[in-house]
Amino acid sequence: MLQHLIQLNKKKQKLSVNIHLILIKKKKITFLHESSISIFLGALFGLIIQLIIGKKIEFNHEIFFNLILPPIIFAGGFNIRRILFFQNFFLITYYGIIGTIITFIIISILTIQVQNITFIIKFPINTSELLLFSSVLCATDTVTALSLVKVNQFPQLNSILFGEGIINDAISIVIFRSIKNYVTETDQNMDISKIILICLDFLKLLFGSIFLGISIGLLISLFFKKFTSFSLFPLKEMSIIFICGYFSYLIAEVLHFSGIISLFCCGLIMGHYTYLNISKESQKGTHLSIETIGYLAEAFVFVYLGVSLLNVNYSQLQFMFAIYCILSMFIARFTAIFSLNFINYIFKREQKLNKQQLLMVWYSGNIRGAVSFGLILMFQSENIETLVTVVLLIIIFTTFILGSLMQIYGKKIGLKNEECELKINNSNNSIDSVDNKLQMSKFNQKLANFEEQYMKPIFTNNIYIKQQIDLVQFQQNSQQ
Repeated sequence: MLQHLIQLNKKKQKLSVNIHLILIKKKKITFLHESSISIFLGALFGLIIQLIIGKKIEFNHEIFFNLILPPIIFAGGFNIRRILFFQNFFLITYYGIIGTIITFIIISILTIQVQNITFIIKFPINTSELLLFSSVLCATDTVTALSLVKVNQFPQLNSILFGEGIINDAISIVIFRSIKNYVTETDQNMDISKIILICLDFLKLLFGSIFLGISIGLLISLFFKKFTSFSLFPLKEMSIIFICGYFSYLIAEVLHFSGIISLFCCGLIMGHYTYLNISKESQKGTHLSIETIGYLAEAFVFVYLGVSLLNVNYSQLQFMFAIYCILSMFIARFTAIFSLNFINYIFKREQKLNKQQLLMVWYSGNIRGAVSFGLILMFQSENIETLVTVVLLIIIFTTFILGSLMQIYGKKIGLKNEECELKINNSNNSIDSVDNKLQMSKFNQKLANFEEQYMKPIFTNNIYIKQQIDLVQFQQNSQQ
C-alpha cells in the first residue's frame, strides 16, 4: 500500500504541472502559475458541460467549507515543517492574527468612508454589509507565493508565508462569523454594544477552537501511546488519524466554534505527538496520503472556482468599487505589516524580517482565492449578485496579474536566498540551523525545554522519540 501511495504522490505532481510544462516548453510562457491554469481549465470545463447538458455548475459554499477546505487545512497542520513553524511561531501568529485584524479594521474604515459616494458605490449598502464584505476581503491566498519562495532557499520566509496564510484564512472566517452572528436581515444597524459583542464572540471562537483542537490532538496521542497494538495494523492507524482529524472539525462546528482553527491545531498536535506513537509504515503512509489529498483538494478548489466564472451576472459588476477595494486591500495590508514590524523593532524582538521579506509578505497577502469566494456566497443580502461579481473580479485580477508578476517582483525587490540551510544532526537527533537567524529565541528555548521534560514523556512513547527525525527526511525525499 505504501508503494502505491508513493507512486500516486509522484504521479499527482507530474499530472498537476503537465499542462504548465507544455506551455513553458512550447510557448515560452513562464509566468503562469498552476492556480491560474486551474481556474482557466475550470472555466473551460464548465463551458463544455454547459454546452452539453445545458446546465451550469454552481459553487456550493457548504461543500467547499465542509468537504474541500478541511483536507487542505489538515494537511497544512499535520505535514507542516514544525521546526521552522515553532522557530517562527511569534512572527506567524503576530502577522497572522494581529495583522489580519488590523487589515480588517483599515479595509472597513476605507469602505465605510465611501459608502455614500455614488461615483464609487452605485448601489445602496449599509454599514453591517460593508463590515461583512471587509472580512471577506481579508482572506488571502499564498499558494502562488509559496511556489516561488521555496523552503530550501527561503526556510524562514516560506514558513512565515505558509503559517500566516493558514492563520489568516482562519481568522478571516472567524471575523466573518462573529459579525454575521449579530447581524440579521431585520436588524442590520451597527452600534457600540454590537461591536463589543462581536469582539467577545471573536475571542470566544478563537480561543475555544484552539483549545478544542489541541485537546482532541492530545487525546489521540494518548490513545496511540496506550494502545500500541495498533502498530501492527497500519491501515487502522491511518484511518483513525483521518477520522479523528475530521471529527475535530465537525465537533467544533456543532459547538459553534471555528472548525478550521480546530482542525489546524488538531493536525499540528497530531503531527507532532501522534506521529511519534505510530508505526513507521503508518508515518510514511499518513504523510503521503494526507499530502496527496490536500494537494488534490487545493487543485480542485481552483478548478471549481473557474467553473463558477460562468455563473456570475456580469451586468451587476461595479468596476469602480472593485478597483477601490483592491487599492484598499493594498493600503490595509501594507499598513498592517509595516506597522507591526515597526512595533517589533521598537521592542527589539529577536525575531525580525528584513525589508525584502516584509515586501514579499505584503505582496503575497494581496492575492485572494477560494476562501474569499466561499465567504461571499454565504452572504445574505439584496446586493449578493453585485458583491459576488466584485469579489470574483478581485480574485481573477490578483491571481492572474499579481501571481504572474510574482517572480519579477521578487527580483525587483532584491529577494535573495537566506544564507542558511537545515541539516540533520544524527548524533543528537535534532535539527540545527547554520545561521543564527533561525536559532530559537529565549521563549522558544523555554518552550522546548518544557516540551522535552513534560509534554513528550506524557504524550509519546520514548522508544519512538528517535523517529522524530524521520518525518523531516521523508518530507524532503518526497518533494524531490
